[in-house]
Amino acid sequence: MRRTIVFDTNILRSDFLLVSHNFRVFLDFCKKTNSTILIPTIVWEELSELYRQELKTRLDNLNKSRQSLNNLLTNPKQFEKETLDIESLVSDYISHLKLKFDHHLKTIEYRNIFLPELVKRSIQRIKPISTKGEEFRDAILWLSIIDYLKERNFEFEVSFITGNIKDFSNKDNTDLHPDLYHELEELRPTLKLYHSLSAFTKEIAVKIDFITKEWIIENIDWDRIQSGAERAVNGIDPAYFYEYYYRRNVDNNNLEYWDILWARFNTDIEEFHVFQRDGIENYGIEVHLLGDAEIEFENDKEQHFNREVGFGTIIYLFIASGSIVDCDDSFAVEETGLDFYN
Repeated sequence: MRRTIVFDTNILRSDFLLVSHNFRVFLDFCKKTNSTILIPTIVWEELSELYRQELKTRLDNLNKSRQSLNNLLTNPKQFEKETLDIESLVSDYISHLKLKFDHHLKTIEYRNIFLPELVKRSIQRIKPISTKGEEFRDAILWLSIIDYLKERNFEFEVSFITGNIKDFSNKDNTDLHPDLYHELEELRPTLKLYHSLSAFTKEIAVKIDFITKEWIIENIDWDRIQSGAERAVNGIDPAYFYEYYYRRNVDNNNLEYWDILWARFNTDIEEFHVFQRDGIENYGIEVHLLGDAEIEFENDKEQHFNREVGFGTIIYLFIASGSIVDCDDSFAVEETGLDFYN
């Protein structure tokens, strides 16, 4: 379910501010699955230029419209010509996109060593260069992707979303061009081509659209989860908390005894991530929970003190046919921790 998604410029250009339904579904998918969004530098540069030109065009049209209005008036208005700080707006726009993509975003840099390969592809008409020797920019985009994949061992499927069917697709426009597939064989990532964002969201993202924070809270078996709260805290070993907090900050004596007086989970979810299991409609959800507990400590001087602490842990919910069918609430020690500073 988790994916690495590469965007071509034409997909971002089609919805400059990422406000369409498809982009809302897509960004929700990335958040739920903790997927990665890859934007090659060549895409950022091209998108910046396209946005710059769009601003200039619309600004020019605005000033022309004012003049056109004046041409109809018996007493023409004195309109001041509108001006904008174009470069500042372009910078703000790119910052806006990066903020929208949040921590899921990674930028793929292109390197100077691409030049000899670009010249070779242009001369030999190697895809995505066409038979006319064009599409230098597409070649830079593809080499950036290949270079990035070479340096990483991908466990997740890579999705490449581009509206450029002609240069990246096979003859039937159904998949990646075989020449490009051949380049991927040595890298062994699973790369799938999508010709639009709607194609991606329809096939992948909308399948988990129903899984929301509210849906999980409503459908989770809280009685079962709450019954294991003390077990979760006990698994951490509060003695560890004593050693690393109290002994260093409050009490220099040795711990003789501790007891969990109570523990309970907050009936809320800190965050969650969705992953695919065996079967098309079978999913798992990694759910991060927070809770509070009160622990009684006794040191070797027979001094007693109580301390309320926060704790966090992870459970796994398993979904089939749109319903939660099982839960792993083993509260693994490596996924559970006390908040020393609560």
